Amino acid sequence: MRVAALLLPWLIVGSVFAQPAREVRLPNIERPLARDADQALDTVAKLRRAATGVEPDARVDLRLLRNWLLSVAANAEPMSDVQATALLRADDLSVLIGVADEGALANDDVLHRATFGLPDTPDLAALQATLAPVGDAIAR
Repeated sequence: MRVAALLLPWLIVGSVFAQPAREVRLPNIERPLARDADQALDTVAKLRRAATGVEPDARVDLRLLRNWLLSVAANAEPMSDVQATALLRADDLSVLIGVADEGALANDDVLHRATFGLPDTPDLAALQATLAPVGDAIAR
C-alpha cells in the first residue's frame, strides 16, 4: 500500500509528460498592427502640422524619391530590370518635380510617408511596392 502511494504521483506526472504537445494557434496580428501603425503615423503627422504649422512639401519628397531611385539604379546590376525601372521612374519624378515647382501638385502625407520606408537594396518587387502608393497619391 505504501509503495503504491509512493508510485502513484510519479505515474500521474509521467503520463502528463508522455502526452504529445498540442499545436497552439496564435491569432494573426499583422493586419491590426499595420492598421495601428498607419493610424499612429497619421496622428503624428497631424500633431506635427498643428505644432509647426508646416505641411509636408511634395517638392522635397519627390526629390528624395528621385535621388533614391538614382542611387538604386547606380547600385543595381547593369542592364537589369531594377536598373531600368529605377531610371524610368526617376525620369518620371523629374517631370513631376517641375510640376510641383509650379505649385500644381498638392502636398500629400502618403507621398511624405513613402520617403521614410525606402529599402536599401530593393529587388524589382520591392521597388514596385515602394512606388505603388506614390503613384496612387500623385494620380489623385
